[in-house]
Amino acid sequence: MNITRASIQSWKDDMKQYSKTKSKVPWKAPPKVHMVSNYEVISKQNQYNPILQKYTNPKIEKNIQRSEKMNSIRKIITSQVINSFWFSLIYTYLEI
Repeated sequence: MNITRASIQSWKDDMKQYSKTKSKVPWKAPPKVHMVSNYEVISKQNQYNPILQKYTNPKIEKNIQRSEKMNSIRKIITSQVINSFWFSLIYTYLEI
């Protein structure tokens, strides 16, 4: 068996290359799973009171009330416009 320094060096280079290719995986690791604590669950549950049907945070409650009021006003206005249209249509039909 004929062993030379060049063959030993090439063997070392091959082993380094092999270890580099095998130590890095070609796929991405899955993301870490967020463990939900009991504190987080309770704090989420306490944001809204289902009996009173209100939010415990006054700012959120005020924003929700404002948006609900605007939605109800918008519905009332659209229904009035539709009703007035039909009323005027029927009234003009009856006049003829």
